[in-house]
Amino acid sequence: MIKSFWETTSGKRVLFLLMIPLVVLLNYFAVKTAIFLKIPFFLDTWATALGVMVGGLAVGLVGGILYNLIMMTEWGASAWVWAFANISVALLVYTFWKLGWVNIRKPGKLLVSALIIGLIETVVVIVILFTAWGGVETYEGVLPTYTTLLDATGSKVIAAIGEKFITIPVDQIVSLFLAAIVASSISKKFILTKRKN
Repeated sequence: MIKSFWETTSGKRVLFLLMIPLVVLLNYFAVKTAIFLKIPFFLDTWATALGVMVGGLAVGLVGGILYNLIMMTEWGASAWVWAFANISVALLVYTFWKLGWVNIRKPGKLLVSALIIGLIETVVVIVILFTAWGGVETYEGVLPTYTTLLDATGSKVIAAIGEKFITIPVDQIVSLFLAAIVASSISKKFILTKRKN
């Protein structure tokens, strides 16, 4: 059987190099859509997860980091710290991918993976938020949740932390399921990783 170009070593190298900017663009369009719709999460790690599933850990890591470096032009010079959120997602998705849990044909394990990733990601984001921005939330999409918690507790700290524990796990569930659906629909010749059964 004759291999297509994409199944050759050269083709795989080209795919690898094309996947990284694709991760950046998909994360960028996802966050722009989320901000435009004012939904209570960013969805800007879903393509990082997709990159890991389709291209491997390096594609997810490099694409996720580059995305956050590019976002410095919109969010300010200190926005580079959000790269740690994409790094943690890439590493966690890779771990669950290797276990065979990140698979749309195993929705229960996929959901558990997304919840675990979401909870760990929440801690990472809270650390970044309080370390780099003093816990001040500025994203309009989460302000209703934050305000509701602030009214109920009277504490800005509890409201900021509580909002993250509500919104980020949902973000990761949507992101991981979306990435798994897209990955499962891509032809095997364009996949650099071995699909988990």
